[in-house]
Amino acid sequence: MNVFVGAAALTATSTPVHAGVDATLIAALEKLRELKPVYDEAQARFDETWSVYNSSRPAWPAALRWRPMDGLNIRPWKTKDGTILDPTDLGKMRDVPQLSWEYIGPEDAEAADMWDAGLARPKDGFLHLFKSKPDELKQRRLDEALKAADEHRAVCDALKIKTGFREAEDHLNDVYFNQIIPIQKVIIDADPSTPGATQAKAALLVEWFFEDRSDEQELNDYDKLVCDVVCGVAAA
Repeated sequence: MNVFVGAAALTATSTPVHAGVDATLIAALEKLRELKPVYDEAQARFDETWSVYNSSRPAWPAALRWRPMDGLNIRPWKTKDGTILDPTDLGKMRDVPQLSWEYIGPEDAEAADMWDAGLARPKDGFLHLFKSKPDELKQRRLDEALKAADEHRAVCDALKIKTGFREAEDHLNDVYFNQIIPIQKVIIDADPSTPGATQAKAALLVEWFFEDRSDEQELNDYDKLVCDVVCGVAAA
């Protein structure tokens, strides 16, 4: 969402037709205005079904709880059910064998400098100074977590279908990513040469990227200046 906030929704105004790029730009804005009710309806349906799905969604299983002593190279992720293994990190570990490493290099070398903490393994240039072996304890813990995650995902997927959330999500994604964004890009990429085309660009900002501001929010001087100019051009 754009950092500039506080613009009120504009009433669509008629604009003269210009040739070439400007005509395409202005026509794109009108098409976006036709799609706005479709998008709003899709968003409302998404919000409605998400609320139903989220209130019925099962808690994260205990097997996914993050424990410092697990030794898995997976970040903690905070949820309403407690801190669990980060699902994205966990998915990336699915086909990664769990190993333990032993330094076998010179005693006077700094083994810590050869270690990649992010990957939990030696850096590529120092692999020959370490030996590895399967870590059965970590592997069992990883397999346990993956199994729990797969089972939880299956239950959630079925619930998404039952509540209509999956259909609503797919529809919203289709409207936004396949219909709205390509038209927005036409307006964003075009170089306007007439006041009407410039107004269309400003209207895109106000109607799609600005958001209403509550009375408690305040704009800094720069944001207010830009917001006022853009809104003024769009409403001209």
